[in-house]
Amino acid sequence: MIQFSRGRRIFVLCVTPLLAAIAGCVAYEPPKYDDAALGGGRALASSGSAPSAGRIGLVVNANTERSLQDSKKIHESLGSFVLVNTAAQQDIDPTYLHARLIAALKRRYPSVDVAKDLSSSIAAGHASTAVVDVRTRPGKVSGDKSTVEINIVFFDRARRPTARLVGSGVGTIPYPAWDFGLQNAADQAVEQIAAKL
Repeated sequence: MIQFSRGRRIFVLCVTPLLAAIAGCVAYEPPKYDDAALGGGRALASSGSAPSAGRIGLVVNANTERSLQDSKKIHESLGSFVLVNTAAQQDIDPTYLHARLIAALKRRYPSVDVAKDLSSSIAAGHASTAVVDVRTRPGKVSGDKSTVEINIVFFDRARRPTARLVGSGVGTIPYPAWDFGLQNAADQAVEQIAAKL
């Protein structure tokens, strides 16, 4: 195991005798997620029914933005090594999870409009607004678990949470550490959400 220090982050390069430096993985500090980012919806039990039809507003909250930025940083960091672990880079692709989640929402609600926040969505005339909260935690070394948690809370025009859908997934970093197991975790979480829509 070879470590490189760059600024405040430490990059860990996991090596095997035959393929030294190819199976790189990144040790990092995961983002701090904020339960308040879901408003009163976090306290709502995973229950209720998603709206049956119609146009809905879609709000991507601060936790989802943090998750995207974190994945982006790791993706870019992996590309900075002399020998690039492309499998790990593909696995941590910041667009993979979010593209699958948006596709699942659009299958259920063909008319989805992205809104800046709940107030903007209500002002645009949406009867219901889905606030999406995505939290990803990639593991660091072989054997670690990578996790994905998705919360979607639906709010009505009066800002009351009407339903909370939860999906979660876990992937294990293999040995050698070719990838994070993150796409596997993302697939599980999105499939659970899609089944509840």
